[in-house]
Amino acid sequence: MAAISSLHRWSYHQRSRLPRISSISEADQPRPTNQFVTFSVPISRRDANVILLGSLPLTSFFVLPPSSSDARERRSRKVIPLEEYSTSPEGLKYYDIEEGKGPVATKGSTAQVHFDCRYRSITAISTRESKLLAGNRSIAQPYEFKVGSTPGKERKREFVDNPNGLFSAQAAPKPPPAMYYITEGMKVGGKRTVIVTPEAGYGQRGMNEIPPGATFELNIELLQKMETSLRYSTNSRSLKIHAKEKLSVNSDIRLQLHGELDTGVGAPSYLCAMLRHFFHEGSASVGVGLHYNKREKLRCLVRGKKKFPVRTDELVTFNIKGRCDFDQDFVQRNPRGAAEFDWNIWKFQKDQDLRLRVGYEMFEKVPYIQIRENNWTLNTNLKGIWNVRFDL
Repeated sequence: MAAISSLHRWSYHQRSRLPRISSISEADQPRPTNQFVTFSVPISRRDANVILLGSLPLTSFFVLPPSSSDARERRSRKVIPLEEYSTSPEGLKYYDIEEGKGPVATKGSTAQVHFDCRYRSITAISTRESKLLAGNRSIAQPYEFKVGSTPGKERKREFVDNPNGLFSAQAAPKPPPAMYYITEGMKVGGKRTVIVTPEAGYGQRGMNEIPPGATFELNIELLQKMETSLRYSTNSRSLKIHAKEKLSVNSDIRLQLHGELDTGVGAPSYLCAMLRHFFHEGSASVGVGLHYNKREKLRCLVRGKKKFPVRTDELVTFNIKGRCDFDQDFVQRNPRGAAEFDWNIWKFQKDQDLRLRVGYEMFEKVPYIQIRENNWTLNTNLKGIWNVRFDL
């Protein structure tokens, strides 16, 4: 009995601390006096909890802790006039909420994004709320894919390579086909909202809360990604782990950091820091920086590259590139220069993209070829020097 009375005293004190929503009519009404309820019969703990919840005022359920800025940003829906949307070559309407300041996502490049599919203010699919395998918890898991590639093939590879990962194939978020090409042109750090039609979305099958044949809203955020790869060459005769990070200074200048670990000796074999300036309209770039390796020690480098499109879609280009190193006495070392043709073949076969590069190295006077198939890259020349790379 005393326990129930103390519960009601606690609920009354909590009620007095909560903000009150009043109206003009309430001012003229008499306020109730403090009353305590006692019971002459014993009640269970479950009934006591029900009585306690029923005694709380309705306004107490609307006093919620402030949500984080990320949560508010994901769930807030900004009304944008349709005439302010741009139209993609495929006919989709999109609007850049934030332009971003990082590198531009180009066709064939690897992109890492967070995306949300919203239908009538309901978040039906989201990488920020991915369900864990055999559990009810959710985590934020970015989605990684190649811009312009065949939708869904990276999902198949991921589950084959890692069948016991965090996600099951059913629980992992499935993006709409529109995301694979509408991401092209975005900059790292940018946010884009897209009006996805059924043809570019989930078609007549639907997905989760998105009904069949429905148009919905797709929100994309392009994230920064560190590039890692395994490399082996005839020069070193050992496996190396390479990592590259691209940090944006502004929309035209990027700081690139490279590092390489030689597994044969268990120590770093190459370090580099370089600033690159991109001239997007001219399809050119210039870079300066410092690099260190165990043979040549510390050196300065200057490099440049210029692309000339052969086709209007830029799948075939003619490139001119050069590089020159300088030692600590500013003496020129290892100049290099090449002219090459670059041909990108998307969907060469099912689930296969191919890139061919054929060129001529001017200083060493030797032809070379590069073949890239999805994650694998092979470089070789007529002198018998080759190296192979696998992108992780």
